[in-house]
Amino acid sequence: MATSPARPTTASTLPTWTNPGNRSALPDDGWVFTEENPGRKFHAIANIAASVNAMRDYNTQLADETQAAAEGLWQVERPVDNDDIRRNKIHAAVELFRATGKSEYRPSTGAYSATR
Repeated sequence: MATSPARPTTASTLPTWTNPGNRSALPDDGWVFTEENPGRKFHAIANIAASVNAMRDYNTQLADETQAAAEGLWQVERPVDNDDIRRNKIHAAVELFRATGKSEYRPSTGAYSATR
């Protein structure tokens, strides 16, 4: 039965492709991959807004900061060009309305069919 090699424990025993400092020396470790996905962003806004009421009695400062983050994300204009994105936008609006009580988020017929 073969045994696996011991893990290195000191900088001198690290493989040559690593940096013993506070980061990897691999060139792709610093890359960031982004995408434009309005449906996913509306889904994230909905989840952020939904957490506000859950934490309101626990930590009001965090709840206020979370609500501000969700409202700030909502203000970014995004295309709504299919039903999946539209559903996520409505979900985000409902959760923002529940969290804030502000009528601007209250969904109404046809209100979320265009870009915001």
